[in-house]
Amino acid sequence: MDIVNTTPAVVSTVLTDNPELGQWIVLVTAKVSFVMEKDGSIAIDREDPFSLFDQDVATELGLLPRDNLPRWDNAFEVILLGKAHTPANQPLTQMEVAFSIADCRRRLRVFGDRAWEGKGANTRITSPRPFREMPLTYERAFGGSCEVLIDRESPIDIMDPNNPVGRGFDPEPAMAQLGTLLKAPKGYPKYEGWRLLPNVEDPSVLITTWDDAPQPASWATVPLSTALHMNRAITLKEGETPTFEDPPFTPALFHRAHPNCVIPLPKPDAMVKLEGVTPGKALSFMLPQIRVLADYVFGEDTGTLPLAPHMLLLLPEDRRMYIVFRARMYTNIIKGEERSLRIRLEKGWHTPTEG
Repeated sequence: MDIVNTTPAVVSTVLTDNPELGQWIVLVTAKVSFVMEKDGSIAIDREDPFSLFDQDVATELGLLPRDNLPRWDNAFEVILLGKAHTPANQPLTQMEVAFSIADCRRRLRVFGDRAWEGKGANTRITSPRPFREMPLTYERAFGGSCEVLIDRESPIDIMDPNNPVGRGFDPEPAMAQLGTLLKAPKGYPKYEGWRLLPNVEDPSVLITTWDDAPQPASWATVPLSTALHMNRAITLKEGETPTFEDPPFTPALFHRAHPNCVIPLPKPDAMVKLEGVTPGKALSFMLPQIRVLADYVFGEDTGTLPLAPHMLLLLPEDRRMYIVFRARMYTNIIKGEERSLRIRLEKGWHTPTEG
């Protein structure tokens, strides 16, 4: 297929034969990168745009998600890879960070390092240590893993399936089950070490008791291998058989944002505000007004395919961001006929109801 693209957008296409429909599915993905200027304006990054990723790209603040997964719903995902910054860089023991897009607001409570102290009725949470900045990553959210000794020479790893890299989970219930199953000797299973608490929590479900086990709170990309991702996507129940018309998963199978950060598509004039995730004052800017269009020719089938905005990924540490746009169409492709796309950008903001 010929692709004519003289725009700052990075574009890829995938053609898939669908025998069930007797047609081809054309998937078009575009990514437009932006820089956040000091005056609060947003400008298209023409010099160093982000590429389209075939696989997740690891960074110290989380994953840049792969872009080659399909989407067939109209949800809008917001991902933020960043840190909490205390006001004026002064040490604090806790603070809140927030982002908002129009009237959709999300918050996180950020604590300094803490741990559980004591046992039973005397259990308490230690005072948070002061901090100046804190990564908003899954490593700092609720979850975790630890090595448990089944006997003196047999270590086994136990982990929280929602977030194995986090901190704060209680391994003792799983330890007890393992001990019974494996007939562990007296005094086993056991593990050593403090039970740390997460640094980043959802302020509406803060941990207060030993048995609290909330969903991990983060705005970073959800790893595909976690139960946090799979539990929101799989609908198949025990004994059911999937069919083409009724697949065993929801559109959330291809979402990468945290479940709390999958939101309705914002309106064109939506204001974005980032609080506590950059040194100094909050960042505010209007969502970029940009439409990505693909003029197509597939033999006698011609027209214009508008791409819908699916994801906003924010990188406040670098003052950068990008938006991922996608569209799909069905067409007949005949060998020897012209197949081409011409990409162009216009001012505006496509919504699915526009066709």
